Amino acid sequence: MNSQNHIPPDLIELFVLAFDGRLSEPQRESLNQKLLESAFVRKCYLDFLTTYVGLNYIEGVLNLQEETVDEFDEEAWHALSEYEKSAPAIEICEEKSKREPVKMLKIEKTPWAINKFSLYTLVASSAAILFLAVLLWMAPVKPLVAYL
Repeated sequence: MNSQNHIPPDLIELFVLAFDGRLSEPQRESLNQKLLESAFVRKCYLDFLTTYVGLNYIEGVLNLQEETVDEFDEEAWHALSEYEKSAPAIEICEEKSKREPVKMLKIEKTPWAINKFSLYTLVASSAAILFLAVLLWMAPVKPLVAYL
């Protein structure tokens, strides 16, 4: 939150008391009224709730407070861990995969064949080049003298 969205201390106190379950009836009515009236208070409540839950449960999944101590039976967990240590190991058999040899295929090479269109194009191009060569060879050379 930036400095413009500062949460008033009285709201922080109401939020903390509500999350801890120590809110008195007049305080609860005051908080409900503020939440109904102001979108800013609702946004602050949601931000504070997110932060409170994140900080409260940062230690782990089991939040060992006074109320949950009865639910966490340390002896049962200890017995379970001892049983797990003495359990037989799981054997993992790694089967070697039998690789089959790759069959060699004989590919018959087809004889190199010239396409008819390619052959005609070669003949026509060669004839055109030969014609240009003969034309240049037989053409008279003009002198490079400039006439004034």
